[in-house]
Amino acid sequence: MTEINRHHNTFKKFDSILQTVDNEDKQIGTHLFPARTCKELFNSHKDKKTGQYFIDPNEGSPNDAVLVHCVKDTKETCVSAIEKDQAEKKNWVTSGDEYKWVMGDLQDKKIEYAMSTPQMKLLQMLSHNVRQNLTYDCKNSFAYKKDDVLQYENPLKIKVDNEHVETLSLNEGSRNVVYKVLLDSCSNAKHDIWGQTVVELMSKNSEQLPILDVATHDIGEASEEFGLSVGAVCFS
Repeated sequence: MTEINRHHNTFKKFDSILQTVDNEDKQIGTHLFPARTCKELFNSHKDKKTGQYFIDPNEGSPNDAVLVHCVKDTKETCVSAIEKDQAEKKNWVTSGDEYKWVMGDLQDKKIEYAMSTPQMKLLQMLSHNVRQNLTYDCKNSFAYKKDDVLQYENPLKIKVDNEHVETLSLNEGSRNVVYKVLLDSCSNAKHDIWGQTVVELMSKNSEQLPILDVATHDIGEASEEFGLSVGAVCFS
């Protein structure tokens, strides 16, 4: 019986290993067989290319698997906002310049992403890096600088996922979130033409993103118009 039990235990261990390998092989990014993250998908299936795949960070029922964009070069899992634009391009305020949260104050809603909060939190835990872009469309409205050199006194504010509020600043030493201003044609905005300010936020603390809201200030005159859109939040 001792010999039989020893062989039985060996068989159970071997069977467990086979099931683990089999389950990993099945995580092919379909709705029925989602991967946990795009990184795990690419690591397990070298032939997979950049594209749309299903992931399921909680590894439960595939019913709550989420369709995301997977980037092979960076092994990023990118989750889009449900709405393409968070604020249409128009005049929103005519009561004088003051900070207004685009979602909370002006629209009484939130930026929603194509993934439930529990799944997003697990994806954050499974990731080490995160990045996201926002685009501020402007007409006669400053966002970051008011010319090629000087900073606007009341630049955009960005609320991130850990509820920290970051105010855009030329002084890198004052920043709590790492970001790059990729474009700022809003600095020449007082000419009745549309421009853009594009900001890319990056962090090695994956719990800092996605973006929750953006506050803008230079919007209180009838001639001052703006729009807002946020890009996909990409975890790796």
